[in-house]
Amino acid sequence: MSYPHNQFGQQRYPAPAPPPNNATAVLAATFGLCLGVWFTMGTFATYSIWSDDEKFRSLFASEPQLIFRPLAAMLLVAGGILLLRRLTVGRVFVIVGVLAVFGDAFADPTLRIVHGIADLIFPVAFFAFYLAIVVLAAHPATGRWIRTRTYA
Repeated sequence: MSYPHNQFGQQRYPAPAPPPNNATAVLAATFGLCLGVWFTMGTFATYSIWSDDEKFRSLFASEPQLIFRPLAAMLLVAGGILLLRRLTVGRVFVIVGVLAVFGDAFADPTLRIVHGIADLIFPVAFFAFYLAIVVLAAHPATGRWIRTRTYA
């Protein structure tokens, strides 16, 4: 009886791993979709201002926004939908879409003239939100949740 294997009441195999939590992936997809819709509206606003009024063209719309906003909107909306469908390409689209958002934010330095610490509160809050989306999408739990997809 000193041999520890195959004794009464002992399990022969370890218990199966619990299914992964879907919170990180669903939050990344939801936040990506919300940000994608926000940038879609920003894209339409930028194009309407750019095409309608010459006077406001220099104030509200710049050329980098015409490049990065549609790219970010398209990647974030498609990535959010594909991530909810448990596809790895959705995870990649969300991460690359947020990188396009960062490109939009840093493309035109004339829009960010800082006069004090109060001027930095909103940009830092938005960058923290963007970074949270990247962290949630790149988290290993998101990858485990994608791999547990059942094919019907």
